Amino acid sequence: MPLVYPAVGGATVGDISAAVWAYSPRRLTNLNDVRAARIDRIIGLEVEADGTLTADGTQQTIYDKSSTKPFKAQLLLDVANLALGDSVEVIEWVKVLSGGTLRWCTRTRFTGVQEEPIAVLLSKVLTYEYKVTLQQVTGTYRSFDWSLQVEEE
Repeated sequence: MPLVYPAVGGATVGDISAAVWAYSPRRLTNLNDVRAARIDRIIGLEVEADGTLTADGTQQTIYDKSSTKPFKAQLLLDVANLALGDSVEVIEWVKVLSGGTLRWCTRTRFTGVQEEPIAVLLSKVLTYEYKVTLQQVTGTYRSFDWSLQVEEE
């Protein structure tokens, strides 16, 4: 005996299921469009800039980004060229207030042959300015490929 729901005019479970599935594809398509837009925004990191920097012993700017809106930035740095006796220092700089001072936030030193040749600096949510510098402090001057991914609001 089928289960009957008096509140919906005596419809059975089969009737309700058929009605729901007959209508659902149109609704799910709309929900999927909204969901896709949200996913696109979540996975919105895009390569803002990339290149190769050849170290010369001075503190060199890899990239400097300013914005009036919050943004997320993440740097990928290829340190595979480092050899025994080489050492580089990567500094990330951040400005907290629009009229504030750019100050260093993190310093990362890579020395010698790297077991993991791609360095992924932690993603940061920033407001006004983000700058990354590299300085080779010892060894033979090397070239470093880099890529900066940014997600903006």
